[in-house]
Amino acid sequence: MRYPEDVPDNYGEMLMNVLIVTNVRPTPGGVSTYVNGLIQALSSLGHKASVLSVFGLSDKFIHVRPELSHLRLSYTGPTVSFALYVASQVLLSRQIRGVLARMSYDIINCQDISAMNALVRAFPSGPGIPVVLTVHGPASREAKMLTGTSGAYVRFLEREEARAYASATKIITVDAGQYQILLDDYHVPQELVTVILNPVDTERFSPAPVPSPTRPAFLVPRRLVPKNGVHVAVQAASHVPHAEIIIAGDGPEKSNLQQMTASAGISDRVKFLGNVLHDDMPALIRSSTAVVVPSVPVHGVSEATSLAALEAMSCAKPVLASRLGGLTEIIRDRVTGLLFEPGNALDLARCMHLVAENPEFAAQLGQRAREHVLQHFDSNAWISRVCQVYKDAMQSWRAHAKIPR
Repeated sequence: MRYPEDVPDNYGEMLMNVLIVTNVRPTPGGVSTYVNGLIQALSSLGHKASVLSVFGLSDKFIHVRPELSHLRLSYTGPTVSFALYVASQVLLSRQIRGVLARMSYDIINCQDISAMNALVRAFPSGPGIPVVLTVHGPASREAKMLTGTSGAYVRFLEREEARAYASATKIITVDAGQYQILLDDYHVPQELVTVILNPVDTERFSPAPVPSPTRPAFLVPRRLVPKNGVHVAVQAASHVPHAEIIIAGDGPEKSNLQQMTASAGISDRVKFLGNVLHDDMPALIRSSTAVVVPSVPVHGVSEATSLAALEAMSCAKPVLASRLGGLTEIIRDRVTGLLFEPGNALDLARCMHLVAENPEFAAQLGQRAREHVLQHFDSNAWISRVCQVYKDAMQSWRAHAKIPR
């Protein structure tokens, strides 16, 4: 696979005007956090960055349409999801045409396949500038996870993915798993794809002294969908007496999880906070004993490079994570965190006991995690790699279009 090499010292000399396009419905963390971080990082280097979307993600929008803001943002079934997908893509396509008619950009960075195909819809022959597509996860596999079937909507998304990948000048994937899916399932040429693992704002997510919790407190910052495995953390709580589970997130699995906690008689030790603002996450992480990322594979969907895990590591908190997907790329077991078998509540409970009963060991894990993040996932190093892909895309596009430098 291709990881970006260290970029030249003069990589920041060429200032770019970047249009970031996304059609992802906003949720705390994930793509929303990525986009906001991308804007800040590009701006810090003197580049210009604007975001175009039909959904509210950031305060940096150049054009905002409110038509879809009132719609329910959780999963509502394949029929409604298909209608919402098509409607938002049509609106975004109109916006793209209008914006590119009024303003000039050096490069476009689409953050999802819907945004990429809205661009194709607006400009069937191409927008006249290079386009980088960032792949955060497999849309068709996510849909299959939520529907439990491989119906017409899933097949539609597979076609959308193939079209998006074929239309991009260059592609960034946020972990090796997504990279392999593109090569194996969609036969994307290897030289078009670069793996750039997600970054973390190490200044904002930093260690700070806080009062120790009165009893072990395990934070689970997860969207409540099957692949995030929050039910595993709830099951593990039954085997760790007196421990508190704090769930920061919302989603279609919430009622099932609440019923599970009630049936197990642990409702007094499992707190559902709902969606938490990203600005409030550092304090929440620091006040916990450890952070749990209990992801499970569902219909081929596995955890990518988890921002939640990286943010916890950056705060010098031990992370207890499933041994799968991108999590194994960022955590070394018993060195920078603890890994347990996906779906195994007893194995997770063992890890919870270990950090709760050995605070010195937990502190060592957290400190090594912080050092690892500073070395490999700091946003400064990350944005230099992203900018290098932008430059590669511009050079490739110029060569293909036979445009002189």
